[in-house]
Amino acid sequence: MDQEKYKQLVNLANETIYQIYTLKAEFNDKTYVDLSDNNYKISVQVRESDSTIPTANTKVIIPVSNGQATLPEFEYPKNIHLELVGTQHTFKEEFEIFSNAIAHAYDKVNLKGRFIIYKSDDIDNVKAQSRFRMMVNSTHDEVIGWVEIAQEDKNDKDSIIYKIKTFYDKIKAAIQIVIPELKLVTETISTFAGIMNDLEKKLSFSYLKLSPFNLLIAISVLLI
Repeated sequence: MDQEKYKQLVNLANETIYQIYTLKAEFNDKTYVDLSDNNYKISVQVRESDSTIPTANTKVIIPVSNGQATLPEFEYPKNIHLELVGTQHTFKEEFEIFSNAIAHAYDKVNLKGRFIIYKSDDIDNVKAQSRFRMMVNSTHDEVIGWVEIAQEDKNDKDSIIYKIKTFYDKIKAAIQIVIPELKLVTETISTFAGIMNDLEKKLSFSYLKLSPFNLLIAISVLLI
């Protein structure tokens, strides 16, 4: 692998992981890394000079530019809401947070591209996991490769799947159909919210384990 392109892809991968989950990864010259514990699993893969768009029949392509993502609008009754694990944000708000975090990562490492949410198996098989591929170009539009991230919520999966199915059932009762693209984004955002809930709990628990003096120092640092 071209070392310069590899470095750019890994930089974007690391920045994206940080912007989305506030986590860090060590690739150590590898092209694949897992971040996981009992609650979640996040797998990251990088590929150089491969402009292949996922061949899945259903995908959602989201352009990013200047730190902003251009999100699709989904049509469904506005009185129907997706309940997310661990947050009071609406589906739309959480989608914006997730997508603009990715767009900001591109901007931070001075790269261009778009990301593609897709599912390789049966679109009707509801899961608390999802994947997206980030197509990567230089500022001069040279194809560098892609970064792919797969995320899975382990401990909240039953609750997430129940909430997703309830959301779908309400939409079907109103307009008889849930479009496949909405299903893709629903699983992605529901899984993201569930993982973030676990990560925030873990961070809070870490602070509780600090001595009062060290806790005061940690809070002071955050406020600077």
